[in-house]
Amino acid sequence: MVYGTAGVAFAGTEVRVSNPALFGTVVDSKDRTGWVVGAGGEWAAWSGPWGDVTFKLEYLHAGFESKQYFVPLVTIGGATIVTRDTYLSDDMVRAGMNVKFNWGGPVVARY
Repeated sequence: MVYGTAGVAFAGTEVRVSNPALFGTVVDSKDRTGWVVGAGGEWAAWSGPWGDVTFKLEYLHAGFESKQYFVPLVTIGGATIVTRDTYLSDDMVRAGMNVKFNWGGPVVARY
């Protein structure tokens, strides 16, 4: 079976700026929303009296809107941390194995 997938993605992100001599570490965090699209395939590998085994492989791409961190500018210990505009995207490959157990035996329809 070949399939496509799409949806909404959520991520919690943070940007850290460090300078131990002047101010240590400053952190700004944001929640981000975006989108995800992908495609995959699943193959039936084995079917027996106790259950079925399938293998799958999937690729996903997630993209998130651009966000600005450190707005307004941060001045600490004589140093200024300027606004940073960042874009986040991620590519993922997932592989898996599914096992469907048939504990009760075959389903029989009765009329």
